Amino acid sequence: MSKRTCDYPDCKRKPHAKGLCNSHYEQQRRGRPLTSLQTRLEELQLLLVNQPPGQCVLVGWAPTKSHPLVTLARVPMSVGAAALILSGQPKPSPDHECCHAPLVCNNGRCVQLDHIRWGTRTDNQVDRVADGTHNRGERCAAAKLTKSDVHTIRDLCTNSGLTQHEIADRYGIDQSTVSNIKRRQRWSHLA
Repeated sequence: MSKRTCDYPDCKRKPHAKGLCNSHYEQQRRGRPLTSLQTRLEELQLLLVNQPPGQCVLVGWAPTKSHPLVTLARVPMSVGAAALILSGQPKPSPDHECCHAPLVCNNGRCVQLDHIRWGTRTDNQVDRVADGTHNRGERCAAAKLTKSDVHTIRDLCTNSGLTQHEIADRYGIDQSTVSNIKRRQRWSHLA
């Protein structure tokens, strides 16, 4: 007894529904013409060869993911990192990761070689601040304070007769947070 395969010609995947593999079934379900499937790696290699200068070149899979992955030599990695490796730029060290050029491209699906480079985690964090995609301060989902609250707390610590505990109670935070704000160990990015 032979194993069943997808009904699409030359597709060797196992059927998922209506005789088609999952990928071909999704094409049919969404009303798209059935096409042969490239692996993600093959698609990435084609994108690297046919790059228009200066424009973002986005991978076509996982459109809802901000940083889709691809497997290269059995190692899952971001598409940007794989693009750099495939273009002949090996990873300089295990501490390096793919960084997107700040103020040029903030899209993790972009594999335009002009927009990506190797950098350290620190480089990547500096880029996030430069292009405004950081999540520190008020932009952090867990933030209880605003910029004006922090400035007020600093003023209260130096100019009022209130204790750090009284200031903390006023803002619903812990005394140690007030101390860290005063010593600029928290919210240090504010002047």
